Amino acid sequence: MNADFFRAVLKENSASGAQVWCAITPFGIRAFREDRDDIVLDLTMNDLAGAESIVTVDLSGLDRDLFEAIVDLILKSGLLGKPGVRHKGDAVLFMLTNEALHALNQVMREEEAESYTEPPAST
Repeated sequence: MNADFFRAVLKENSASGAQVWCAITPFGIRAFREDRDDIVLDLTMNDLAGAESIVTVDLSGLDRDLFEAIVDLILKSGLLGKPGVRHKGDAVLFMLTNEALHALNQVMREEEAESYTEPPAST
């Protein structure tokens, strides 16, 4: 299953519209509004203007829940705006994996620091 990511303007009642990161998935269009920090669901292409393709990412082999969770993570991560990502799906997955490994490493270091006890002082 592929997710096609792009940048667009969300048409709303206001004349300005909001910039959003979007993904076309087999389950519909999802968008991330940075100004509201949430995922917008149930969109159509008629709700969007000025779509600019960024990258297609192959997420084959995942169930729907995991697929949507990863798509949402990519939308929220800021990875789509980084240099070297445009039209390079493997770059997005590599950066996402790298960030996950760094976060996991940080959690492990924090857990080790919390569980560390000083040896008793010798007399």
